[in-house]
Amino acid sequence: MSQTREVLEREIDQLRVIIESEERRNHLQKAKSAERIENEVLDFLKRDLERQSTFVSANRISFAFDGDRLAVNDESFFSASSMVYLRNSFLAGFMYAAANEATFLHPRFLLMDTVEDKGMEPDRSKNFQRLLYDKSKKAISEHQIIIATSMIAEELDNPSITVGAFYTHENRTLKLQ
Repeated sequence: MSQTREVLEREIDQLRVIIESEERRNHLQKAKSAERIENEVLDFLKRDLERQSTFVSANRISFAFDGDRLAVNDESFFSASSMVYLRNSFLAGFMYAAANEATFLHPRFLLMDTVEDKGMEPDRSKNFQRLLYDKSKKAISEHQIIIATSMIAEELDNPSITVGAFYTHENRTLKLQ
C-alpha cells in the first residue's frame, strides 16, 4: 500500500504541474487576446469621424463580459450614436483579432444589424463600413461579415461585396399581394 500511495502521489504531483502549466498558458493566451482586441478597437476609434473627442485620444480599452462593461480611457458614457459606434467597433475588433491570429479560437464571423441605430449619421456609418472592408482585405484568415444597412457606402455597393437586393418602400422585403 505504501508503494501504491507513492505512485499515486507522484502522479498527483505530475498532474498538478500540468494543470498549473495549462492555467499559466491559458492566462497568457487570454491576456494576448484581450490586447489584440484592444488594438483593433483602438484602430476603429481613431479612424472614426471626429465626433467623440475621447475616441480621438483613446489609448486604452477595457471590457468585462460578466459586467457587460466597455470603456475607453476608463470612460463609459457617450452619446447614443457613439455608444453604437463603440459597441460595433468592439464586435468587429473581436472578430478581426481572431481573423489575424491563428491561436485566437473564436469564430471568424460577424453579423451586424445595429450599424445605424441611435441616430448614426450616414457619413459615420459609411466610414465604418469602409473600415470593415479595409480590414477584411488585410485579414490573414478567411472570415465573413454580414451587415444590414440602408446607408451603404457607394463604392461598396457592388456584387463582389454585397449580396441580395436593396430594399425600399417600393421594393419591400416581404412581397404581399
